[in-house]
Amino acid sequence: MEVEAGNAWSNIIGKANSSGLDVVGTDSLTVSVSGWTLGGGFSPLSRKLGLGVDNVLTFTMVSMNGDIIEASAKGTKTTSRTNGRTSTSSDKDLFWALRGGGGGSFGIVTKITFKLHRPPQANIRHLICAYPMFVGQFNIGQQFIEMINRELPNLAPEWGGTFHTDSSFVNKTLNTTGIVRVNFIHYGAMNAQAVAFLNKLGNFRNTQIGNTRLGAVGQWGCSNGTYRRWADYVANTLFLRLQEPILILTQITNVLLPQEALVPKNIQGILSHFHGPRISPGLNKNYGLSCKWSLLGGAISQIQTESTSVSGDLRKAKMSVTCNTIWDPRVPAGREQAIAAVMKIGEYMKTLSTGSYINMAERGVRNWKQRYWGVNYDALERIKKKIDPDNFMTCSPCVGNDLKHTLTSKYDKNTSGNTGGTSGTGNSGVATPEPGSNPGGSRGSTGSPTTKAAQSLILSIAFIVMIY
Repeated sequence: MEVEAGNAWSNIIGKANSSGLDVVGTDSLTVSVSGWTLGGGFSPLSRKLGLGVDNVLTFTMVSMNGDIIEASAKGTKTTSRTNGRTSTSSDKDLFWALRGGGGGSFGIVTKITFKLHRPPQANIRHLICAYPMFVGQFNIGQQFIEMINRELPNLAPEWGGTFHTDSSFVNKTLNTTGIVRVNFIHYGAMNAQAVAFLNKLGNFRNTQIGNTRLGAVGQWGCSNGTYRRWADYVANTLFLRLQEPILILTQITNVLLPQEALVPKNIQGILSHFHGPRISPGLNKNYGLSCKWSLLGGAISQIQTESTSVSGDLRKAKMSVTCNTIWDPRVPAGREQAIAAVMKIGEYMKTLSTGSYINMAERGVRNWKQRYWGVNYDALERIKKKIDPDNFMTCSPCVGNDLKHTLTSKYDKNTSGNTGGTSGTGNSGVATPEPGSNPGGSRGSTGSPTTKAAQSLILSIAFIVMIY
């Protein structure tokens, strides 16, 4: 399936569905096609069907000098900006780099072709749960998360999705603080193992808190339903995400946790940041702290690290944990409190693993090359120097971020360049999908077009935007 940048994932998934096929994409409304893919791209379907980059067949990209390049597993096809002639090469480096190297470094990706999949015959099961993080001093959230972690080594790959730990819910009447919200799907037929896992999550409401059953404290528990197709799930749960604010002030931090890091003392360490003065009724009005725990493993871990440029930490992780905070801009003290809270939890989480997810990048990360790309970084930098020798396209933290910006003789020597990144928006055309194909775009910050190469690049972007 072939889609250009500018499309929403809901449209892309719906278009694939109209041809009776499924595409691996995110169910998040505001995430761009290309940015999501270039960083690796994990989805509720990824434990069964792999990362977004594992499903890419072709990238179409505008290079720094204005050439149009199609990169695939077969090599590259380049259409010259100057004379329109096409040349081919068996060099697969660019295709490898774009499959996880992140946006803003190699060029402007205007189109991505994804492999499509025949959907399972069985309905998709959708599971929603809600439990308190704390009832008084009882750490209910930790018990619940530990139960999920014990299941991960043998969890069927059809299970995918996320759960959230959120400090923003305080109920003085029930004496509860925080909430754990589960949003899982099962992509395929439910077998006995899948039913047992579903029942464990639901039966957690029978957990004893002293002499009281958790379910008696409030309306805690799980509910589940079915959708015929992946697209039905995305369309029918879209209204929930539409209620969320599109523009918020936020600070994020991320860590990729392997199975060996998901032990009780580490879970307790993370959740300890949700309990205490940070979420007292007074401060709770100023900011909230939330962590999103995404299920990984399954098909993601079956691909060799060197096959794509995503880090080995992403391949071996069982969970991606992204914590963020939002604050009320009308309360000046809330900003400092919020940022301090998320930085503190981030510092702790980074002691648990060497890897973080580039699509959840944050400022000021030490050893960022290792943390976002691991052993793949040196090869990515080599390809960066080849495709963009002047390091014109840059962002932070991105591949080549610390390289010096220079001009070479093939560009305008009389013009002094400046360092900047570029981003482009392709049109929203969606090609008729076939079994074996999908879309994309790019991200970055815009720099001054001070060279002829930069000018041709901007003209290319303008043409794409004009089509849109």
